[in-house]
Amino acid sequence: MHMMYMQPTRFVPTLAVPAAPARRRRRGRSGFTLMEVAMAMMVFTMMTLMFAAVFPMAVRGAQHSSNYAQGTMLAQHKMDQLRTTGYIRLVDPAKLAPTGIIDNPQPAGYPIVSNGATTYSFTSVDSLVSDGTTKGYFAAGSTGTVTVSDYAAGAAPSGTSGVPAGTLAYVTVTISWVGGGISSGSTSVSAIISKDSQ
Repeated sequence: MHMMYMQPTRFVPTLAVPAAPARRRRRGRSGFTLMEVAMAMMVFTMMTLMFAAVFPMAVRGAQHSSNYAQGTMLAQHKMDQLRTTGYIRLVDPAKLAPTGIIDNPQPAGYPIVSNGATTYSFTSVDSLVSDGTTKGYFAAGSTGTVTVSDYAAGAAPSGTSGVPAGTLAYVTVTISWVGGGISSGSTSVSAIISKDSQ
């Protein structure tokens, strides 16, 4: 048998040369065109104007939310004070005034007696509004009121049948604030306080 000898073939790598682009940019002409810059400026300006239009509304909404939360907290605090005071002081203005829960003396026009309900002011006692020496929670013109009525006298919501007069007090605490525009508003908290709570 005869063996054949084969000579190894050599592999010679070749480098591929990329084809020249059909159209080359001229040197020194890299960057944006005037049209691209103008479009970018227009988009930036529109976005800035939209933000500028929405920002004041967001600030007013945040202020209103803050005022509502503050008013609700103050009204609830005032209701807690009234519950602690007890029924006897609630229905007698002479006994309620010295407790420090309502303004003493009451401002002009208060207390208001109407349809068996008595409304008191507590605007200055809790620094609801700045008085020159202390900073208040709300702007001048804001008010805080407490309305007390006999639950059986009809000034309270319906459904009082069978409740003897002079046993339950229906109390509503209202805080109204001013600030112009959307930041003005009010909040109320109501409760029934029994004669047994002293």
